Amino acid sequence: MTHTEQIRRHAERRQDNATAERIDMALQTLRAFDEHTARRFLSIAGVPDTLAHDVLARPLGQTRRTRLLSSTAHDRRRA
Repeated sequence: MTHTEQIRRHAERRQDNATAERIDMALQTLRAFDEHTARRFLSIAGVPDTLAHDVLARPLGQTRRTRLLSSTAHDRRRA
């Protein structure tokens, strides 16, 4: 693999991670509010309409849950 191909791959991976973070945030928005708000967030975030439609059409139980920027620290707030 050439140096240019490595750079391109790294850029694509960063873009994929950014999109995944936006999708995750939209799913959290969907859980907290409604589909309209989640769809609006994705539109403002620049996620393609077809991808937004595909993700939001799935039942919440059938979406993968990932944490790209997970923290190992425990939440110490009191309930």
